[in-house]
Amino acid sequence: MTMYVMGVLMFLIPYMSVEFSLLGFYAVSCFLNRASGTLKTVWMIGSMNS
Repeated sequence: MTMYVMGVLMFLIPYMSVEFSLLGFYAVSCFLNRASGTLKTVWMIGSMNS
């Protein structure tokens, strides 16, 4: 499923405007940063409890 999504993105990116592509990359990077921060917080809380 992930490979399919990557293939679709690779196919669509050349047809999208540069601004839209940059906006998408920015949104993905923000989402990944937030997700990693949440995982770190959960891991710290779990390690403190145990």
